[in-house]
Amino acid sequence: MRRARTLGLGFTVRFFNEQAVPGIGGVWYGKQLWYALLGVALANKLKINGQKNTNIQCANAIEALSCWLALDHNGWKSDPRLRGANKLKNKKELTFEKASKSSFYVTQPMRMATVKALPALGLVQSDATRFNQYQLSEQCLLRFGLGTNSNGIYGRELFENIYQWSQGKCDVDKGRYKKLLYASLSPLEPMDETFRRLLTDVLHCGSKTEPHASKQRRRNALQWVEGLRQQPEQVPSWDSRPTMLDAEHWHDLQTGAAFFALRDQSLEVLDALELHLGALQDGRSFDLSKSTFPKPVLLALAKLRQRASEYLVLGHSEPTAFQFSRECRAESDAAIVRHLVERDGRVLRLMGSVVLPGPAFEGSPSSNHAETEALDEEADQRRLKWPTGMSSRMSNLFYLNADLHGDLDTWLSAAPFTNSEES
Repeated sequence: MRRARTLGLGFTVRFFNEQAVPGIGGVWYGKQLWYALLGVALANKLKINGQKNTNIQCANAIEALSCWLALDHNGWKSDPRLRGANKLKNKKELTFEKASKSSFYVTQPMRMATVKALPALGLVQSDATRFNQYQLSEQCLLRFGLGTNSNGIYGRELFENIYQWSQGKCDVDKGRYKKLLYASLSPLEPMDETFRRLLTDVLHCGSKTEPHASKQRRRNALQWVEGLRQQPEQVPSWDSRPTMLDAEHWHDLQTGAAFFALRDQSLEVLDALELHLGALQDGRSFDLSKSTFPKPVLLALAKLRQRASEYLVLGHSEPTAFQFSRECRAESDAAIVRHLVERDGRVLRLMGSVVLPGPAFEGSPSSNHAETEALDEEADQRRLKWPTGMSSRMSNLFYLNADLHGDLDTWLSAAPFTNSEES
């Protein structure tokens, strides 16, 4: 069972990430958006032809094909841009029929990172809320040439090749089509100049319904990360606001960082208590009304109170974060732990005043808290030394911007990269 512990804070995590960089979801390199767009376009064409493949099936199939082509080409070496190495390695027949099945590829494809970005950037019609409901916007059809009667020319040839694959009319694992599709689809191959230009325009313009303030905030953030890319010797600091970011944006970034630190420290408290329960020999339970907290839990609680105070002093109005920070400053240690365990319920659960193991209890907590809702923002702090707690959205934008300048490989090779690959 996955140890994902959101503590009921998922909305607030997304709120602060969206305040950091509006409209990009978990996207951190350009082709993630391209695979999703191709998937929606293909599903629409198949529907017109009487076939019933969904957007998700088509996008997953195209993403799986793209990763297989890259892995086959590079000798099955790992790369943060690739997924599914273990599942794809022994696939012999790369037909669309097989690739579109849910069991063929990973359960958390890159497509999931695009769900919020596609409507915000005006690439799909904004009235839909689920990926399977998406239809490409007129703006997208015009720019990328993915419509059945589109005047756009950019994606037409690639889209036609993918359509032929879906009809079983071309082999993608050998010969001419393999070379053509690898060059266009491989996550390891840079975006061509035309696509980079189109995507840059999309990031600056957004959708017609996106608030101007959100567009401007994203443009300003793009300007900042481009400056950091050009002058990598810069060390961003909370003590020095970049001139292109206004005071309100900077305050949102600082408050978000304080909230993420508070959230992470609350998990440290729960981890310390889980470790204590795991070491007990005579029954794994802890009575909040009678028991004395072990030293590691007390130390974690003291730091949690400090983190809560640091958040509150910033005076942000987000209600859930305010309530959570108040809970983390309750008068008694037992009250704080009660609040946290009630929010958890997965690793630890509460029965009356007694803390008990939950369904995801292990007794030796993982040091990786990446399985919280913060991971809707897939990439962690990858290369640049960001101020402590900076939203992963800013890191994502830095790499997306580097990709737009054909510079992504340089930054990804700058240091070891840890990626939680699902296979």
